[in-house]
Amino acid sequence: MKKHNLLVAIVAVVECIAFTAQPVQAAKYSKSEAKQVKYFQRKYKNLDKAQYNRNSIYQQTPNFANPFSPGVLNPAYISTTMDYVNYYRDLVGLPSEANPDDANRSAQIGAASLAAVNASASLQAHGLINYLRPNYISENDWGIAENATLGNINFLDDAHSASAGEIVTDLMREDNNIAGAGNIGHRAIILSTRATRMGIGAAYGMSTDMLYSVEYGLFADDILRAPVKSRIVYPAAKVFPYELVGKDTPWSYSTTKRISSKPKIYITDLTKNKKKRYRATQVRNFKTLFYGEGYTTISTLLNANTTAEAEAVLNNSWFYGHSSLLIVYLALIVLVKVFAATATNGGGGCGGTFAPSLFLGCIGGYVFAVLWNTAEPFGITLPCTNFALLG
Repeated sequence: MKKHNLLVAIVAVVECIAFTAQPVQAAKYSKSEAKQVKYFQRKYKNLDKAQYNRNSIYQQTPNFANPFSPGVLNPAYISTTMDYVNYYRDLVGLPSEANPDDANRSAQIGAASLAAVNASASLQAHGLINYLRPNYISENDWGIAENATLGNINFLDDAHSASAGEIVTDLMREDNNIAGAGNIGHRAIILSTRATRMGIGAAYGMSTDMLYSVEYGLFADDILRAPVKSRIVYPAAKVFPYELVGKDTPWSYSTTKRISSKPKIYITDLTKNKKKRYRATQVRNFKTLFYGEGYTTISTLLNANTTAEAEAVLNNSWFYGHSSLLIVYLALIVLVKVFAATATNGGGGCGGTFAPSLFLGCIGGYVFAVLWNTAEPFGITLPCTNFALLG
């Protein structure tokens, strides 16, 4: 099987350009570009712009007491949210995502749990880190909420009314990411080249006017699948609405290729009669931050047809060049990762348990199969990649 590399995100902000009072020439489109412009204009015009408030966003209002109910969203709100998500995916050439009922229910449990504890607008809301489970929410629902809130969360304070499109667009533009200027984690989930589905949830705070919106789009089978595109550019390399790019909007370039250093980024302005290039400033290389180094190891082990291919996990480690110590290296990772994940979550970090469980399970399954094959009890040989997937 072909090795699946992980997306690397590079964010750049273009230098401000001084504008003069002289009239600006409109861009000249080719016939195909003009056709694309009209297509996206028509598609955007047909998107629902309805405003929702505490009275209209629900089909069934949440119950923050015993028996707990996360509520049910207005179906129109859910479908409109997905219409915007898929509109933006279409802009960059990605296929639409599905919207299954089970994913919506998980997202709604996540949003209602955030509302139940009146979560503050901080990174600790992801995974409900350091929040105590209300006694009327079951442990099972709380676990679902912890996983669902690892996806996109939007905090809209004093949200007397808002449209589904405003919330999705805010996540796409990344003008107000609480993780810091230039971070494109929300956009990376919406424009994931691996994603196939997304769940939508929203709930008003139990005792506040904060609207918590959840886009649950992190699923194990999606994370481990092959990307449908090798790169994603925002703004898109083709036609792109200028309304989606403000002065504080970070530009981004995501690729399946590994770029370890800080690259030089240039933007060519094609709207002038004479092409002009600009050097991007404030460039940040997120490398594998949004998916983590663990997914590289998972992908390598799942696609390793031979031990030599599996030894690629030793690259850039102290064990590099010592292929005989592969199993020792993997066993040490399992032990250290348990303590690292516990310390991160216990210390209030936004680490979660979903990704570490995938990582540890994959390595544990692979190590078990290798050790079994070394001893070969009953003369039976186990497929290492299958047990990595099983783990």
